[in-house]
Amino acid sequence: MNGVMVEKEKMPEWAREVLLYEVEIITRFLKSLDKKEGVKNERKNI
Repeated sequence: MNGVMVEKEKMPEWAREVLLYEVEIITRFLKSLDKKEGVKNERKNI
């Protein structure tokens, strides 16, 4: 984790914003996958 923090310090501002944007997209993507899996599991239970 510390290695990542050091890298962030060296980054220009735009690179940091791009990184945050990508992390947000990945997080949303994973959440949508979780929702789909949840729906599949609910159907199995019924």
